[in-house]
Amino acid sequence: MPSNRKRPKNSPPPILKKKKSPSPPAAKPKINPSPPVSPPSVENHSPTRSRTNSVTSTRSFSSSSAHSIIIPAPIPPIFLSGASWNKVANKLLSSLPTNSLQAKVHDSNSFKLLCFEQDYIRLVQKYLLSTNTEFFTHPTSSERTLKVVIKGLLADTSDSELESYLKEKGYDVLNVRQFGNSTKKFPIHMVTLVSSPTNKLIFRETNILYMSVKIESYRSNKPAQCFACQRFGHSSLRCGYAPRCVKCSGPHLAKDCQKTKDQDPTCANCSGNHTANFSKCPAILSEIARRRPLRPNSQVPPTLSPTPIIKNFNSSQSNQSTAPIPPQSNISYASKVANSNPSSPHTTRTKL
Repeated sequence: MPSNRKRPKNSPPPILKKKKSPSPPAAKPKINPSPPVSPPSVENHSPTRSRTNSVTSTRSFSSSSAHSIIIPAPIPPIFLSGASWNKVANKLLSSLPTNSLQAKVHDSNSFKLLCFEQDYIRLVQKYLLSTNTEFFTHPTSSERTLKVVIKGLLADTSDSELESYLKEKGYDVLNVRQFGNSTKKFPIHMVTLVSSPTNKLIFRETNILYMSVKIESYRSNKPAQCFACQRFGHSSLRCGYAPRCVKCSGPHLAKDCQKTKDQDPTCANCSGNHTANFSKCPAILSEIARRRPLRPNSQVPPTLSPTPIIKNFNSSQSNQSTAPIPPQSNISYASKVANSNPSSPHTTRTKL
């Protein structure tokens, strides 16, 4: 029986959906067991693996070879006089291999020997010492020392106390010396160490023996002077000259000198009545001047006398006599203005 309800005008007609009939369950596919997969053969992958290994080994070899390359330190030359070289040249050049030793002129009276292998430089030094040939050389980089100055310790701090303290902290100390003399000691100590990266860490120290200190590099204002022969330009570590005493200039070291304090010293360089390391010694002053010549830019130009200024005066002006102007007094301001601006005879003034 049709219903009497009216359908709204704007509503769309209803959509009737068909019900789906249930489908039968799908059959599960049968899975056939597959044969076991064999691992990849070594023969098929051996080229790739060998290539990878070869590349890896090449890289490791290159990296290891790059790290293992050590540049040898330069060998310092040996300096000796011309007469000494003429005495030993034939023996040295004939006993050593060819191109292992080379002699070059250093200055007007000395030669330098260049050795290209470390073993030969030791043989040459031993031969020169055995024949009493005077020479000197410089220490190698491994033999160089590090000198520092420690400021801020007590003046009564002994050298042995400071040396034992630094050695307990792991520093390789060679010598400790306090500035001053027997009557007055200064709170400044110079420490000589082996030049190594570990010993260079001493600059980081700020407290030593319960005192706040300041550590600086040692810088001398005098040229390098040998403690053994008192000559300049090298140290006593690699000196082959005969020793000369710093106090009496005798052929012995300073520790073997028998000169007393009441006797005047004798300089080994200038024969003056002072020690060889005296800062005002003429030999030291001349060595400083030789090593530090005056630069051209620092020379003072000669003083020039000023050029006189000549004025050309006319004859008429020169003949005129200039009489002095007498000072004027009791002159009013109005009169000065009137004199400075005189009225012309043709000018007429209009009174307002």
